[in-house]
Amino acid sequence: MREENTYKNAVIRLQRYLRQLEHELGEINRVPIDGIFGDDTRAALMRFQAYAGLRVTGISDIVTWEMLYAEYQKSLEKKSSTLGIFPFFDLPDEYELKLGDNNTLVSMLEIIMSEISSEYTEMQDAFKVNGVFDSDKSNLIREYQKKNLIPESGTVNRATWNRLAEDFNSFIRKNQ
Repeated sequence: MREENTYKNAVIRLQRYLRQLEHELGEINRVPIDGIFGDDTRAALMRFQAYAGLRVTGISDIVTWEMLYAEYQKSLEKKSSTLGIFPFFDLPDEYELKLGDNNTLVSMLEIIMSEISSEYTEMQDAFKVNGVFDSDKSNLIREYQKKNLIPESGTVNRATWNRLAEDFNSFIRKNQ
């Protein structure tokens, strides 16, 4: 059991490194951060190996791992001089984000959902960033509410917003 957890944790780290470099290099496809070394992870690793001038095997040998980690660290250092902005503010007590809304809160919701999608694989690439709280977003919110034991309304009320904010803040802290 311990060996399985160690392997899964190593794959999660590999996937996080690749995810970070996806933004830097643009040649690496988005990988789920799920601890499963599947086709997406292998393809992303192969693209990294090609980018780095390594032998393209799709296997994370020690040379690949060290180069990947070094590129990941460079990427973090490059971004460390930029100050983070945590765009959270309180929702009015009775406010609810619902179908058809197209305001700043919808844009913030899109940012939050995009960031936490690595923790909620069903969210990955499942919604369009369009500034409108449409039925696709409502369905994703309903699934999110179900997974987090929040009453399933498909709207973003204070309880849902607070849980999203907690997940986002936790994700940001964990990935700094």
